[in-house]
Amino acid sequence: MKRKILYILGAVLTISLIVGTVYYYLLTRKNSVSNNNIDATNVIINNTKLINASIAQVFDDNARYPSIEIDPVNNPIIYYYNEQNISSIFERKLTNDSVKQTLAEYEGLDNISWSYDHSKAIINVVYDKQNFKDNDNILSFDGAQDGFIYYWIYDIKNKKLSKLAENISSPIWSPYENKIIYLEQDTESRQLKIIDLTNNSVKTVLNITGDDLIKYDFLTKNKIYYQPQPFGIEGEDVLENSLYIINLDSMEKTQTDIAMIGQIVPAHKNGLFAIKSEINHQKIIVIYNENAQKITEFILDSSIYNTTWSPDANYFYTANIQSTGNDIFYQINIKTGEIKKLDYSTQEQINESLNLIALPDNHSLLFTVGPLLYKLIF
Repeated sequence: MKRKILYILGAVLTISLIVGTVYYYLLTRKNSVSNNNIDATNVIINNTKLINASIAQVFDDNARYPSIEIDPVNNPIIYYYNEQNISSIFERKLTNDSVKQTLAEYEGLDNISWSYDHSKAIINVVYDKQNFKDNDNILSFDGAQDGFIYYWIYDIKNKKLSKLAENISSPIWSPYENKIIYLEQDTESRQLKIIDLTNNSVKTVLNITGDDLIKYDFLTKNKIYYQPQPFGIEGEDVLENSLYIINLDSMEKTQTDIAMIGQIVPAHKNGLFAIKSEINHQKIIVIYNENAQKITEFILDSSIYNTTWSPDANYFYTANIQSTGNDIFYQINIKTGEIKKLDYSTQEQINESLNLIALPDNHSLLFTVGPLLYKLIF
């Protein structure tokens, strides 16, 4: 009888050891891509390191569409739009209360997109014919159609406005040069084009048939990606959500093996990009290099509302929403796979954080909630 009990205990211990070994392997399994010198771990975010953080409103002004420029003494300058009293674009150092108004009495703004050197900005305007003419708006012009969106280039240094091409949508700045990529559409065709603002030359990158949506952005100085949704690129039958890369020097087009539903977030450094998506109720971030080779992935436990890269592309940040309570912020180390949950407490309601900006110190974030600008330090 004793021998039988010992056999049973031995079998239970053996099974426990096997199960524990398998669990440990799955928990610590690593993916590596040798040509990127990255050895990162697939991580579930519940196992992250908790880091104390503090949060505070940056200043009292409304600060819509903020963007950051670092000057030579590493003193961040924030550019933003304030619609209170006189609607204006301002620039302001984060370390003091010095405020400089750059474009005054501006009405009808729908969005601002800043060039990466902060010398220019794309201003989106929804044209309100009656209001614009009655108030002698500086962005009013003959031939403008009521309710249409028009895009203007604002030269911050010279304080000059010039209208971008008409019949366009979704203009995006190149992080590397004074160029903009945009979609142009007329009654017969749609084309993806790039304009070089140094000489106003325009290059057609892609002809598009049909009315399908298309996502696009710069990956490197000489590469862009685009993602048709779902059909209609130059008459070809393409897989839904297939990702393509175009070399702007050779104009060679490559279809990648990536076919994911999700938002693409380019780092604009080293050719890295992330795709955030939800598959089988799992919130996933996958990191790729410029050749669309997978580097690593991270599985999260709450819905990702906003994301950004650090300026050096070593970290990826997410702002995650919860059904109750304030947003959660995470910092992901792309090289090591370490994830930090930025733990803060505040009396403010921090929900649906937008305009997430990582500062170069890798220990602070800016973001907006409604019109207010906040800083998270960790």
